[in-house]
Amino acid sequence: MRLTPDVRIRADGVRSTDDRFRDEVEALLDARLPRLVPRDRLVVQRASEVTETFDWWPLAEQLAARVGEPLLAAGVARPMLRVRRSRRQGGTSSEDREAEGDASAQLPLDLGS
Repeated sequence: MRLTPDVRIRADGVRSTDDRFRDEVEALLDARLPRLVPRDRLVVQRASEVTETFDWWPLAEQLAARVGEPLLAAGVARPMLRVRRSRRQGGTSSEDREAEGDASAQLPLDLGS
């Protein structure tokens, strides 16, 4: 999955906000990704479309379909996920744990080497 940077990066104290550095990283990805990831397995998403209400499920389904695997075990319903807000302080709330879903119902996703 490649998230294209079509929006300005907000200063968060972790990521660089230097546009030149970001352009250099993107150029490296443009050059190397085609050799590392077959085109039919790459899912591209524009960063501007990822908001607090973005539904990641269809994207996860695309990724699973591209490797020929189901996203969940047969008969397991799609989990109802809540939007998680970033937490400035450590720890997880019961709502965060609930949003993670039941990992035992999920199949491992092997993208190959």
